[in-house]
Amino acid sequence: MKFTRILYPFFMFSLIVCTISSCKNPMDVEGDHNEKIDPEPTFIVAPYADDGDGTHYLNGITKRWEIDGKQYSAIGGIIVDTSQKIHRISLNGQFAPKLEITKSIYGKDSVLQPNRKDLSAFLQIINFKFDSLALSETDQVVRPDFLNGSEVSFQIKRSIYRQLNGKKVLDTLSERISLKRDDLVKGIVTARFKHLPNNPILHYRYQSVLEINFSLTINLEREPLNFSEYPIRGRVRVYFNYGELSK
Repeated sequence: MKFTRILYPFFMFSLIVCTISSCKNPMDVEGDHNEKIDPEPTFIVAPYADDGDGTHYLNGITKRWEIDGKQYSAIGGIIVDTSQKIHRISLNGQFAPKLEITKSIYGKDSVLQPNRKDLSAFLQIINFKFDSLALSETDQVVRPDFLNGSEVSFQIKRSIYRQLNGKKVLDTLSERISLKRDDLVKGIVTARFKHLPNNPILHYRYQSVLEINFSLTINLEREPLNFSEYPIRGRVRVYFNYGELSK
């Protein structure tokens, strides 16, 4: 019994040491214990749907425009970065509102376009680029100086006046415009990347949307010092998922 009492402390100490040495940090890997598993790298996903609507000014009338799910195009996919606590996305793409077709009972149907008799501020394309846009439940203002890594511009066909034989005549001009052109366009553009309530039919942990809102006024001058404002407003959305779940 005396011999056993002497060995018992050594036996318990050896047991504790073995137990501790057999435990691993879940972030450790085999081999060098200073090596850690890297955070999940960035990856690319493809959008599965899009929509949008708004108004613009066409031939003297406020007209509705819409995105019907076929007008979104992108340069590459949506880059998702989940390596930090706040997820971020980067993408470069554009929307083109659906063309409005005018029916004719006498001839061929045609696409409705600005004429040269009435004033127009006609939205043709919405271009956007986002670099590391953070997940947020509030709208983030897209600044025209691009300091926050976001840029949105618009291809707009607008009425202008040209000099012809000493007179001003109404014409149209299509050009790419952003809020940097504060002599021509005023307004606000916002963007938001957010997670949606999960639909159990979709087997993804993060069901998400990028939403862009804008409200613009365009300078359509009748006289050099007369600033006439015609609204271009709207909202477009791109839907995408990531974090696929096992079925």
